[in-house]
Amino acid sequence: MKETTEKINTEAWYSVSEQDVRDALTQLLNQYPQGLVNVDMDKLELDARYPIVPGSYSRNRIYLDEYCEVVVAVWDKSMRCSAHNHGESKCAFILISGSLSEQSVTPCPEMRFSDKICSSRELIVNDFYYIDNRSNFHFIENQSDEVSVSIHLYNPPLSGVTVLEQFRETRVHSASVFSLFNEPSI
Repeated sequence: MKETTEKINTEAWYSVSEQDVRDALTQLLNQYPQGLVNVDMDKLELDARYPIVPGSYSRNRIYLDEYCEVVVAVWDKSMRCSAHNHGESKCAFILISGSLSEQSVTPCPEMRFSDKICSSRELIVNDFYYIDNRSNFHFIENQSDEVSVSIHLYNPPLSGVTVLEQFRETRVHSASVFSLFNEPSI
């Protein structure tokens, strides 16, 4: 997928209470390795609804400073994102609603049609997940018939993401990224 720089005309929106986002982010920060990041909760740019991108997911930035970025991700039903790493960033995330699975992937150039899946886990609502290895590639999949929502914290802000597309590494971000009011934020 190409980096999105235009507005998405979507009629599909998913409602998430501001309190649920604040509670999940607080839980995420309480479990994040101590002292690495601080989020000014008064500066969160929250909304009551976020776009659903058909067949994909939206990354809705709700906080950004020089040390971290916080995103509300809305995952459409029956979708899978591309295998990717997080560049120079550490990533922590928590599932707020729905169900997702995460597959850790090792790029294997000798395999022609798929990467080698190293591990798989079902993500559970309110559980904390942390990734701090640049060589760790993974993909997230929503196999259900319902939209899922997660909160992601990147430290430092996300950059230099590598997406694996049929064993070709590219420096392209694979999600539609929005701030409030359906405006692109990348």
